[in-house]
Amino acid sequence: MLLVVFTGNFNRKYSMSNVISYKKHIVHIGKRYSPCGRVENYHAPVNRLKSYMPAPVEIHGQQQMLYFQNFIGRARVVNWQATNLFNRRGFFINGPAVVVERSEKWHCLRVRDSKPTIEMKMAHLTFKDAFAVVPTSRRGDYHDVIARDEADIILLKMVL
Repeated sequence: MLLVVFTGNFNRKYSMSNVISYKKHIVHIGKRYSPCGRVENYHAPVNRLKSYMPAPVEIHGQQQMLYFQNFIGRARVVNWQATNLFNRRGFFINGPAVVVERSEKWHCLRVRDSKPTIEMKMAHLTFKDAFAVVPTSRRGDYHDVIARDEADIILLKMVL
């Protein structure tokens, strides 16, 4: 009978999983306004907006936070929807902008794989609650897979 016991840290290169780490992150939930006029739902960890400038705005009587990057006007197209939300005379927002409606604590997996591959592995699954795949700020094919429900994140750990 052969008994193999691993002590100490398990070397990462021998692991078959592409999941690098698991944490609970605060996730911003809101809308992303692109300069071409498209509005889409936005779910991403807080650190994705760390290089953006925050500005308080009021939308439908509710106080929310508008995040935008300070691009040079000639480099990007004016984002008229975000400029109108900010509502400051003579100030134009260039490039994408995000309006954060609320923040929640979600489960987050850091995965070393491309977005199409991750989505292909998740295609046959049925999730109990909301989830999203967002690119990380690291180089290469690193993505954060975020899910609100803990059962969904356990299922994702097994698949990825």
